[in-house]
Amino acid sequence: MSYRRSRSAFTLVELLVVIAIIGVLVALLLPAVQAAREAARRMSCSNNLKQLGLALHNYHDVYKSFPSLSQGTQLPDHTMSMSGGGSGIVFLLPFMEQTALYEQWGMPQAPYPAWGPVAWYDAAYLPHREQVPGLLCPSDGAGKFRSEPYAWAGDTNYNFNTGDFPEIGWAGARNPRGLFGNFSFVRFGEISDGTAYTIAMSEHVVSYSGAATIHGAYVRADGADFKSNPKATCYIYKGIGETFQSPPLLEGLRGTHYAWGACVVSAMTTVLPPNSIGCTNGASEWGGQHILPPDSNHPTGVNAVRADGSVEFVADNINTGDLTLPSVQGGISPYGVWGALGSKNGTEVTDFDED
Repeated sequence: MSYRRSRSAFTLVELLVVIAIIGVLVALLLPAVQAAREAARRMSCSNNLKQLGLALHNYHDVYKSFPSLSQGTQLPDHTMSMSGGGSGIVFLLPFMEQTALYEQWGMPQAPYPAWGPVAWYDAAYLPHREQVPGLLCPSDGAGKFRSEPYAWAGDTNYNFNTGDFPEIGWAGARNPRGLFGNFSFVRFGEISDGTAYTIAMSEHVVSYSGAATIHGAYVRADGADFKSNPKATCYIYKGIGETFQSPPLLEGLRGTHYAWGACVVSAMTTVLPPNSIGCTNGASEWGGQHILPPDSNHPTGVNAVRADGSVEFVADNINTGDLTLPSVQGGISPYGVWGALGSKNGTEVTDFDED
């Protein structure tokens, strides 16, 4: 009579083989899962820009122009008014289903009159502290967990296109190449290049204290003339990957206050390509020259909404023409497809996918 011994458990070798197989499967699946998650985040970010594009159109329907990069009340004491520095985002709020917040801005809140103080002045002013959900890109991720210069203020991952001419500061051009500028209220009729061929807004990673990469920081190169040769005066500080190469000084205010219309906070330019290096040539957030390419945590590019309200993904390797040439205030952009998409009336007709 024979007996068969039943096996009640795995041997150690078999268990290790199973664990190894599971590990291989996880390693194979993880990139796909991460890619799927990022695709969902990128789509959410794209939808935010689509809503901002719709808000711009609705604003134009009411006021017959787009809002300005910076605008608002101006009193001799800037601590008692916006000092002309309120971001266009504030004035888009009622068209973003944020009427209650907009009405807060329009009501006096002691000791301030309606529209409050300049954005950087008072952390206790309630409208400054509100975080509008539609202004956050999920791919940025860090949100208020970062230690940023204005951690008490609502962030924004979205910026206004000022075009391909670097002098967009308070003392610079009031009639910028792009769709937005300081106290510059552009109408549809002024976009002679066509609304489908002109960027309205894009995105950036919010800055944070101590940032030392191109995502979150930019170079302050006092006195540099970026208009003369962007490659030699700004791009020269680009290091390997996302690092800087011997910059004079690093600063970071990008997107740190949704209500502040300062260039380094709320503007973008179409000179250097997306996810490239940013530069400013002075201590002022307003004055001087700025090269501020959009940037993101999406692989290979950024989202952008055109003046016609459509959203497109702009690749990091978009054609930028000849970056050694000086900037122009009229006519065709020297900075290729990217520069052309930034100008509203440069006599170019080009699209995102052109080389």
